[in-house]
Amino acid sequence: MLTDILNQEQVWDSVAESWKERRKKIGPSVIKFIEKAHGNLLDLGCGSGRHLMKNDRATFYLVDFSQNMLELAETKAKAIGVQYKIIKQDICKKLPFEDNFFEQAIYISVLHCLPNKSDRSRSLKELYRVLKKGGMAIVAVWNKKHEKFKRFKNKKEILLAWNIDGKRNLRYYYFYDREEFLDLLRSTGFKIIDIKDNPEDTGLFVKVEK
Repeated sequence: MLTDILNQEQVWDSVAESWKERRKKIGPSVIKFIEKAHGNLLDLGCGSGRHLMKNDRATFYLVDFSQNMLELAETKAKAIGVQYKIIKQDICKKLPFEDNFFEQAIYISVLHCLPNKSDRSRSLKELYRVLKKGGMAIVAVWNKKHEKFKRFKNKKEILLAWNIDGKRNLRYYYFYDREEFLDLLRSTGFKIIDIKDNPEDTGLFVKVEK
């Protein structure tokens, strides 16, 4: 496998500061979703806290396996004054939450970073477990229709380098076909509510309900 030589936790720790500075854009559907959120909001694979924004009605649960990313996310959470909790956790394993704990969740551009099929399926099952019945989530993966990814059209797995001071930090990605992704969400138990599949957007955003 492509990941045999890699420790992805170390990779994401290494790129954290640079990632925070270069990855700030939030999709409009995600902005609207977070603005309307209330109660417990799970940000699964939160990274450096890109999706944190002011919302006095919600508590953000920031979950990631990268300590460096979590420290950046906490700094941002404090700066904008939101209610939050930090949890260092491998999202391929059982999450430290009770069943039906979250009113909402976001899982943005992380699923495709998990190194094998069983991990990806397990993480979605955990998301489903901790979401309340009737709860909503947005799950997003890369959109293969985007011009940026056309050079990878015949590949399912890739390693992309993030260069810092001459060091190539190789990040793992899996390319979902649109129907493959939707079928996975449905087979997990989710109901598809809305799909944002704009070829001009790097992400394929799917709103689901438990």
